[in-house]
Amino acid sequence: MKKNTKGTGHQTSFFYRCSLCAAGGMLMGVAAVLFLAGGNGADSMNTLLQGMSQALQLSVDACNNLLSFTFVLAAFFIDRKQIHAGTIIFPVVTTITIRILTPLIHADTLLHRVLFCMAGIGIIAMSIALSIYADCGKNPYDCVTFGLMKRTGLSYPVIRWILDGGMLVSGMMLHGTYGVVTIINLLVLGRLITAALSLLKRLKWLRRTMNIEEEILL
Repeated sequence: MKKNTKGTGHQTSFFYRCSLCAAGGMLMGVAAVLFLAGGNGADSMNTLLQGMSQALQLSVDACNNLLSFTFVLAAFFIDRKQIHAGTIIFPVVTTITIRILTPLIHADTLLHRVLFCMAGIGIIAMSIALSIYADCGKNPYDCVTFGLMKRTGLSYPVIRWILDGGMLVSGMMLHGTYGVVTIINLLVLGRLITAALSLLKRLKWLRRTMNIEEEILL
């Protein structure tokens, strides 16, 4: 009997993209835990999350869910086409990863703290690049970022500088942890993400089954 394979390729492509997005969410959680353990500051979003955690007396992973919902709600009004399955998968996997790894990872020496923070910068860039490359809905933050790119015509790094700056100021006002790593992230993260995305596009073993809707301006 001839098997009906209609739609199989589409399903495989969808689950593959969701897997890439989940991997990106996991890396985001790893980066967040490394920043927390490093204690030398974090990216702007994690600075805001730490400030929210203190102000609202909630865990960091609970604040991540709250902030993600806020971004999704904003994206719904800015450009709802950016929202898809990956928009939900990414923050859920991030939250689970943070919850699992937070009690397990600690920095005992200054060298560990420096290495954790430096590794966190690279990991968070690859995390966001994976979620964009997956093309099954942006992570909540990038839903807003790409929506604003379409509305304003500005490049990805410029939009991120504006949004990151706003989150950093808000996080500082809420007494979130910040330091030299925070400034480094603010200055270079947008460029690192575009570089990581370019690298993913060149990896032949990372099977490409989708077309990225938007090209990030380098």
